[in-house]
Amino acid sequence: MQFGDVALLYTKEDISKYMKIRKIAPEKSITNIKANTPIHMYHYGLPTGKFKNDPMGTMYHSKGKYSLMARNINPMGYYQIMAEPGSSGGAILNSKNEVLGIHAFRIDSGDYKKYHLNTMAELRSKLRKEVIQNII
Repeated sequence: MQFGDVALLYTKEDISKYMKIRKIAPEKSITNIKANTPIHMYHYGLPTGKFKNDPMGTMYHSKGKYSLMARNINPMGYYQIMAEPGSSGGAILNSKNEVLGIHAFRIDSGDYKKYHLNTMAELRSKLRKEVIQNII
């Protein structure tokens, strides 16, 4: 997408019979989210570390908390959650299971590593409009 590191995947088949389709959280709830708000993510990762013996394709559920919104051009947010390599593209959900954003990457250096700090493309502003316009 032009306004954020997000791609939309289109399928010919109706996938709602296999999985629940999540709603995008209201923009106001994304822009007003407070630090330490509980969040969670379902994701597939590349099993490493303590998960290295898990079979490929294992689905993980991680719980964490929202940290802060980046005040820059891109709609970026920071949060603390356990995310494995390969989790990129996983939906970050609020307590109502609405999508707040899309997991981008883990900040894996220095002091940030011990806090499990991650980034997401938040579905707000121009990115939100672009995503909604491109959903069929």
